[in-house]
Amino acid sequence: MDFKVGFPWPVGPGGDGGSMELLNPSLDNELGSSWRTSLPPGALPEATLLPLASTGWSWRGGETEASNPTSAWRSESFVEDGTWNANARAPIGYGSVTGLSLNTTIAGMRNNYGSFFARNTFTVAPGGFVLVVNDRAAFEMRYGPGLPVAGEWEPGQYLSHCGKRLKLSHGSGTAVHDFEYDDEAPWPLAAYGVGMSLVLIDPLLAHGHGQFASWQASSSSSGSPVLAEGVSPFAQWMASNGFVDPLAEWNASGFSNLMAYALGADLTGDSKPLVSLVEFEGERYPVIEFRRRLGASEVRFEAQVSFDLDDWSGATVPHEVIPRGDGTESVFIRPATSISAEPKQFLRIYVSLN
Repeated sequence: MDFKVGFPWPVGPGGDGGSMELLNPSLDNELGSSWRTSLPPGALPEATLLPLASTGWSWRGGETEASNPTSAWRSESFVEDGTWNANARAPIGYGSVTGLSLNTTIAGMRNNYGSFFARNTFTVAPGGFVLVVNDRAAFEMRYGPGLPVAGEWEPGQYLSHCGKRLKLSHGSGTAVHDFEYDDEAPWPLAAYGVGMSLVLIDPLLAHGHGQFASWQASSSSSGSPVLAEGVSPFAQWMASNGFVDPLAEWNASGFSNLMAYALGADLTGDSKPLVSLVEFEGERYPVIEFRRRLGASEVRFEAQVSFDLDDWSGATVPHEVIPRGDGTESVFIRPATSISAEPKQFLRIYVSLN
């Protein structure tokens, strides 16, 4: 086969970065549209092919918008009116296509309109994902084509930098997730504005999406829509440093490799947790301050308190989060009990892998 440079071949593999990979081994490798820019291992599964004779399609000519609002036709609950043609078979198109017989020909499209609408059902595999973007052309210019973009936000309906209610629902409107995120501490401040995005620490989390502790800033300064944040960043860090045992001591520091990674000790040089006193609503509390590595999606942090060094609990309260600009953020957590109620208190940070 001969590959070429430039559209319709992937433009991402330009000599500095990704390579080209087939979307699916069954595709014709002589066609540029059969290829995509390579992605990090595990970022996207092999593409699912719809056979030439796939059925269940409905289509409508693009003389006018298919619905009002314009995105309503993408909803599972959308009711097609008489302008839709049902029970079509793929491929759908018009005119002659070399070596390909159209199973559904759109009459009247030539010289009248340049697009059409097509509907069918699809399934997102367990662990898979789709993307909703603000501007598809701009998105593909930055991240490359071939990503599972399900659609674009309606004008004025993009996600706000300043916090917003977000609802994911079935086509019937039944909520799967319905929560509000925020841009103020204790939510991750590194994700505010231009740069990092908010990502779930545990993508399989069923509840708690409205809690700041469920989220962290993305590992990439431009977000990471092509890479699941759970794709083993700690394992990659261990391998790149030649480490094998997560619990082995890191650089004679007294930290394990896991602790050094979690606290960003390799980024800051000194990430030992500190304890101080703060006053809150007229009461004094001990506060533990520790560095948290941005993008450490495999790591779970828990601040614990004890009154006797024997029994430890997670009865603590988030106090403040401050981005440090060095790949870490400072996290401040205090116990729920004040010094006046319990003069002797001990604090520690417990770190584990999800």
